[in-house]
Amino acid sequence: MFRWSDFINGSEDLFKEDPWKVNVSDFVKDGIFIHPTSKVEEGAVLKGPIHIGPNCFIGAHAYLRGGVYLMGNNSIGPGCELKSVIIFPNTNLAHFNFVGDSILGSNVNIEAGSIIANHFNERTNKEIFPGVTKFGALIGDGCKIGANAVLSPGTILEKNTIVDRQELVAMKKKRIDWRDLLVNKGFDLIMLILGVSIAFQVDNWKDNSDKHQLERFYKQGLLTDINADVEQMERIMKELEIDRQRIQAYLPVMDKLPPDSLITPLISILSFETFSPSSNTYSTLVGGSGLDVFSDRDLIEKLTAYYGTYTSIRRFEMVYTNVIFEVHKNFSPYVIYDQGKLVDKSVVTKTESRNALVLARVQLNDGLEDYEEALNRAQLLKAALEKSL
Repeated sequence: MFRWSDFINGSEDLFKEDPWKVNVSDFVKDGIFIHPTSKVEEGAVLKGPIHIGPNCFIGAHAYLRGGVYLMGNNSIGPGCELKSVIIFPNTNLAHFNFVGDSILGSNVNIEAGSIIANHFNERTNKEIFPGVTKFGALIGDGCKIGANAVLSPGTILEKNTIVDRQELVAMKKKRIDWRDLLVNKGFDLIMLILGVSIAFQVDNWKDNSDKHQLERFYKQGLLTDINADVEQMERIMKELEIDRQRIQAYLPVMDKLPPDSLITPLISILSFETFSPSSNTYSTLVGGSGLDVFSDRDLIEKLTAYYGTYTSIRRFEMVYTNVIFEVHKNFSPYVIYDQGKLVDKSVVTKTESRNALVLARVQLNDGLEDYEEALNRAQLLKAALEKSL
């Protein structure tokens, strides 16, 4: 028996209740709901019913029609066309893609120019399976679709499938008995959703939601933001640790190594990535006194404790940026960065050079401590949110 939950986690909760019950009166027009944390660029064309969840991006000249449901943290690039589509969280389309009558799971990435076809125009018998002439693809979580690939109507991709660039997927990646599908309730739901252009009407949602469901909405948004923060912090910490270790290893033998070896720690110092926080949900809560919706005081304390660590990270970034300027000022007369060589190798013996590297190492130590504290608080908050949902 085929179950679409084998391909997409969380599918059993889809349309179980009104999605993210919020007061939508200020954000609905012509059957189109756009979450206040999402951005729609100029030139995009939207034809309802459409639901655009939190933290979404719709690029210029995108075309959404026929019933489109973006669950959250989705990016639809410039020039994309979506028709009767459900897209689960953290799935992104690059640009100039067409996706018709399809279900896309979480963490799917579709590169530029790829097409998910939904109709056998070239056939006399246009049925994709009995009684259905328009169906694109069911794409499992974590799939990657390369640039200019084409998925033919009726394609089924299992989780984490990779479609090569310019590949034509002319047959389903999984052999399925379509008659068996017709008796499966999960697939009946898909057909119902697609058959009625995604059976939800945003303008019929309740204008007022009870406190419990509003609290759940904010918790889901916070959890999404925290997960994004944790992933980014872990990546930045790895890079900072590599930089620190390179400086640490170089300083004791600075006067013994070939002068050009200075380039390695120097480039590490100058290649600095700043933290881009995912704080839309928290900012919305604080700006609208939304913290009052939470009944758990301990959760509120964990929220304020975590988001307070942003200040420490910002302070580190400001100080370390000044250090970078000083390092560059000290070394720029002696170094050709793009060629990776020294113009004047005597710079290695200068006291100012050693001091600059020591200062960078000290600040990296401080920065790693700030990030470690922020990460610990993020993990505590994440655990509390997951437990409460």
